[in-house]
Amino acid sequence: MIVYFPYENYKRDSLSRLYLSSFFSKKFGENVEIQIGWYKDLFANIFENLKKDFGKKKIIIDCNNFLYKYPIIKLLKKFNFYYFVIDEEEVGLTYFRKKKYLTQRHLSDFSRFVDGKFFLSKKIYDQEKKSLFKKKNENLFLTSHPRIDFIKNYKKIFSNKKKNFKYYLICMPDSYYRYIQSLCVLRKGHIFKNKPLKNYILINNRKKVAASFLKLSRDIIKKYPYKKFLIRPHPSDLEFKKLYLKIFDKYKNVKIVFDYSSLHYINNAELVFCGLDFCAVEANLLNKKGIVFHKSFDKSFYKNHFSHGLSNFDYTNNKKIFLKIFKNMIKDKDKKKTYFDKKLNTLLLVQKNSSDEICKIVSKIIDKENKTKMTLIDSICYHSLKSIIRYIKSIKLKKYNQVSEIDYINYLKKFRYSFQNVILRSLIDKALIYSLYKTICFSNFHEHSAYRMSGQEQKIDKYYFKYIKLVSSKIKMNKKIKISKNKLWLKIS
Repeated sequence: MIVYFPYENYKRDSLSRLYLSSFFSKKFGENVEIQIGWYKDLFANIFENLKKDFGKKKIIIDCNNFLYKYPIIKLLKKFNFYYFVIDEEEVGLTYFRKKKYLTQRHLSDFSRFVDGKFFLSKKIYDQEKKSLFKKKNENLFLTSHPRIDFIKNYKKIFSNKKKNFKYYLICMPDSYYRYIQSLCVLRKGHIFKNKPLKNYILINNRKKVAASFLKLSRDIIKKYPYKKFLIRPHPSDLEFKKLYLKIFDKYKNVKIVFDYSSLHYINNAELVFCGLDFCAVEANLLNKKGIVFHKSFDKSFYKNHFSHGLSNFDYTNNKKIFLKIFKNMIKDKDKKKTYFDKKLNTLLLVQKNSSDEICKIVSKIIDKENKTKMTLIDSICYHSLKSIIRYIKSIKLKKYNQVSEIDYINYLKKFRYSFQNVILRSLIDKALIYSLYKTICFSNFHEHSAYRMSGQEQKIDKYYFKYIKLVSSKIKMNKKIKISKNKLWLKIS
């Protein structure tokens, strides 16, 4: 049996998926192989081994069921795949105010291919029960999220680690330089062509939020030269690391950190400074005090954000007030106060053990025989796919800065009217070749840089891999962890 855990961001999601996978490892022992990785490369790996692994029971526990994946999942269901989805925690809690959320992000026909969907937010759970999953309500589960499990257990996992509360942690609330990049592209009219002005204002406002936080960070570091600060930029700004180093180069009391999970730094910090983001929730669950600084340029966007009103934080949008609060916090010696908020029980279902629940639910649903041999239709689909997958793989083997939109255009020219695609259109879906390229290869040529688009920022470096192995030993995985050559996914067996 193989269990796949695709994720979108390794700094945010890899450890929670590792924690969840440990329950499958304990449940199925030597009979399970686990793969965790960046979703594009994990799906590429799935298709590369489609025939070889056909007779095995295969489970995908995906990070979302966005509609562009619909043709791919429809195809994979023919090849003994079970498909589960963990609802995105931040999307579910923050952006539900958009009336068209469900229709924009999901496709009603998709529901019949989803064997189970796990929810953190009761609000989204209730809405999807009413709309998209009418016929499969029994396959919707309100479980909380493995990320919450991992945060809750982080202190216990590293209980024997020596505490070192000698620095103040600054967590950038958003990706400042990536927004600047997006604005430059948007000015040329390449992205968001349907509503360019509305989206320009939205991105520009979020850039201003990040800019105000960056300026405050520099001011406080300058004002307190004898205090040690750690700045953790947003993971989406990894490609701009040199620019952050340049900004703070002249200050000897600050270090820019991109390694490890934010939990590692929050757990070992004296105080935490952040914006309205998930770091605030992590700090609350880890019982850390701090200040949320948020200069709002778009009140509606952050109106329902879950990091509002947490008891471990003081909130301000004023620099003078921030500095006054910080001065008082430095003097405050009460380190033993417990800050956990009851409202998080409602929002995040903290009392639940989602990893254990998800493992039990999946185990029950997959407990049936699967096909051991391909049918004629399966074989036709597989042979029609071979040359398409081979072509996509050749593009992925290129250096990231050599890939361009021309590759996508050539791909469509080669396969759009091909005999293989005619067969796949009739047997699976007319949008399959588009779905394959977007899911496995590179897309959004105008919206993202080649660096980001090709997953360079998702590469697991040697330090983080060492950290993953440490976490694995702490949660008693008792399996060998290997990393792929391109550093984008892990194999645990």
